[in-house]
This record gives sequence, C-alpha cells and structure tokens, in this order.
Amino acid sequence: MAHALASASRPNAPLSESAHWVERAEALLAPLLFAAAIRGRDMATVCRWVLARDLREPEAVLATQGHEMASAILAGVAATEDRERSGIFSTTSGLLAAYRSEAALASSAEPNFDPVAFARSTDTVYICAPTHAQDQLAPLIVALLEQIRVAVYARPRNAAPVVFALDEVAGIAPIPSLPAIAAEGGGQGLITLACLQDLSQARTRWGDAAEGFFSLFNTKIIFPGIGDHRTLQLVSALAGEAQVPIQSVSEPHWTEYLFNKYAPPPITTTSITWRPRLSVDEVARGLAGCVLCISGPKMGWVANIPWWQHRHWSRVAHSDRSFHGEMVRSKHSAPP
Repeated sequence: MAHALASASRPNAPLSESAHWVERAEALLAPLLFAAAIRGRDMATVCRWVLARDLREPEAVLATQGHEMASAILAGVAATEDRERSGIFSTTSGLLAAYRSEAALASSAEPNFDPVAFARSTDTVYICAPTHAQDQLAPLIVALLEQIRVAVYARPRNAAPVVFALDEVAGIAPIPSLPAIAAEGGGQGLITLACLQDLSQARTRWGDAAEGFFSLFNTKIIFPGIGDHRTLQLVSALAGEAQVPIQSVSEPHWTEYLFNKYAPPPITTTSITWRPRLSVDEVARGLAGCVLCISGPKMGWVANIPWWQHRHWSRVAHSDRSFHGEMVRSKHSAPP
C-alpha cells in the first residue's frame, strides 16, 4: 500500500532528487501502516505519527511483535541526520495530504471496500475527483486501482473481465504500472481504456514509456482537435503513404514558333510520387461526424454518434431505466 501511495508521486526520472525523497517516504510509510494494522488503528493514527514525527509508538509495536525488518527500517529513519529526516517526514506528509481533513479521516475509520470481493463481482465503482484536488487525491486513487489490479490477477482465469475506464488518466489516475497493465492486463482479465488529451500528457507522466503506448494499446481512437505535433506526426506515419500520380506539361520554347511553321504540341509526362495518406493537418481537423480508429494494422474513419442513437447502447440504457423504474414502483407500492 505504501508503494501504491508513493507511486503516484514518483517522478519520471528514477535517479532525480525528488525520486530519492519519495522512495525514502515509501520506506517510512510501509512500517507505519503495518504497525497501525497490527494494533487495529486507522489512518488518523498514522497521520499523527507522521505529523508529530514521533516513531516511539510504532517502534514499540513492531518490536513487541518481533518484526525485525520493519523495526530496522524505522530505526534507520530515526537515526538519519536531522535535515534528511525532516525531508523524509515532509515528503511522507505530502503522500497523506488527502487525509488532512476530519471528514476524510472519518471515512477511513471503517473501510467498506473489499478489492477481492469486487474483482469477483459484476459491480461498478465510479471514482471522481475535482480538478483542483487531483494532485492531492491521486495517491489514493492509484492505491485503490493497484489493489483491484492485484485482486484481478489473483482470480481464476475464467472469471469475467474487469474494465478500467480511465478518463484523464494522466491527471486523476497516473498509475505508474499503466504500460505493464496495457501489455499484460488483457491476458489476466483486466481490460484498460485510457483517455488522454494527447501523448504529451503521457510523456510528462510516464516518460519514455509513453512512446510505446500506440503499440501497447491495440485499438486507438483519435478525436479531432489534437494540438501536439509529435502525436499528429505519429498518427500520420501510421496511416502510411500512397502512390500519387504527378503530371507535368512541357510547353515548346518560343523559338520553335519562329523557325517552324507548326510548333510541336506540349509534351505531357506522368511520374509517381509517395505522399502520406493522412497529412498532419488532416489528422488534426478530422472528418465531420467521425473519429479515426486504429485497430492493429487497420485504420479508418468510424461514425461517432451519441449513445441514444446507437441501437445497442440505447437499448441497454432503456432497459436499465425500466429496471430501476420497476424497483422504485415496487418500493413505493410495498406494504410498510
């Protein structure tokens, strides 16, 4: 859990100074969560230990239970030079920023979500975060998704697939393992739908791994309006090139008219050149009422229609409303 919480804050450069502090904060947070779990404490206790920078209680808990490695980690942090220790605690406090309100702490006192049970069900969980709080809430969302991923991978292989539908994934759910999930998740029963404004967002969050997103995700849907030139160039390159005939006309030189009663006719020649099937500006503009679909080696324009005009999804939505309507009527008509 400490690794999942820290992952959302870990920068792309693994050897940078920021990465060092996040790694050290993860090392501190893991035994604190462990000690709290042993004693049956909640996140309020963990936050108090971090904010007060007091490790005596968790050290006593771990020493009493005989957990030498966890105790050694806390002892190492406690023995760290003052300036470095201050940086570790400050970074750890940042990872727990979402718990700085009484309401958040109260909601964590009695957990009501079991990732294992969810992975074996047909339920749906909606996770939302306001734009101004995405950076603060990202560690919690990543931790939740990582819990679900582990639970899905541990299920029997014949279970129904689980779908991660991640809108604005770079901001609200920056899962560091997203490239791995895209590559191996399908075989483990975890299907990922990731939405980005363009690949520049992915490069900022996942670094060089973002360059392989077009290979990791088998199907890509390109909407018009992309402004990132590198993304547009990549889509244009994937469309390939086509042979285009070029005609050129050679007019007789004016001297031909002076010395010949009848000037020769113009000479027309045809040559072949290669040009992109979709230019960069064509990808950016798109086609009215369509999206560009790239599925494996195939590419083409697909009609983009509202769900209520789609035969299948409109029927699903209608049946869902009818079902809930029946439930409401049954509830109001039932005897007290």
